[in-house]
Amino acid sequence: MRSLISKYLDVLKDHQVTAHGVGARHRDLPSPIEGGRYLNNYTKLELSLSERELEKAFSCLSLPSHWTEIQNHIGTLKFLELWRGLEEVRTGHRLRIQVCKLKDKHLQMTTDEFELWLDSKRLSKAWFEVYYLTSPEQYRFIWKTLYDVAFYPGRGTLRVYVPLLNTWNTHLKHILMFSLLNAGVPKHKVSQHLLFWTGQTASQSRINLASKMITDLNPSNQNQKSGEMAL
Repeated sequence: MRSLISKYLDVLKDHQVTAHGVGARHRDLPSPIEGGRYLNNYTKLELSLSERELEKAFSCLSLPSHWTEIQNHIGTLKFLELWRGLEEVRTGHRLRIQVCKLKDKHLQMTTDEFELWLDSKRLSKAWFEVYYLTSPEQYRFIWKTLYDVAFYPGRGTLRVYVPLLNTWNTHLKHILMFSLLNAGVPKHKVSQHLLFWTGQTASQSRINLASKMITDLNPSNQNQKSGEMAL
């Protein structure tokens, strides 16, 4: 857990998080030609993060390895857009998308052939989101990655679980909470900053616990405790 906190604190180093709040560097995200269907769902904090900061945030997020593989392959920004697209088709707490059988002929097609083949298919809602946001080669990589995870001899229907997007939102909230506390923001003011930047709050008991964890992580505090024990 100590190493996880250290990773959290490294994400917003360039954000000038001080006792006065979050001095974020806002960046303008160009709206996609299609209209940016999911941009309205981004939090203020997320919109202010650079791609490098988003990558750092993902590096300390515990996603299943196959989704991490996909995120690394298509890039963080596109992966977030894809994740939001899949979230749009979620109808319950769990979302399992069906994975069609991948055959050698699909892998042997040229990019142009594969794109024409894709255009001719009636894709499910989830796979249409993948089609909508990726290139043919990226689509093929995602298909193969998820197929390899889902395939099991004798299994009739192949499905893969898609994590809740709220996992990511909560993760960013934790990053900001630890960063604020580490910068000396008074504990009673942390929750209002969390609400403004992430749209979520945290209980005072959770904030107090996070503050204690940071205090325990501080080397000077550890040295002081060691001295007290020696006495």
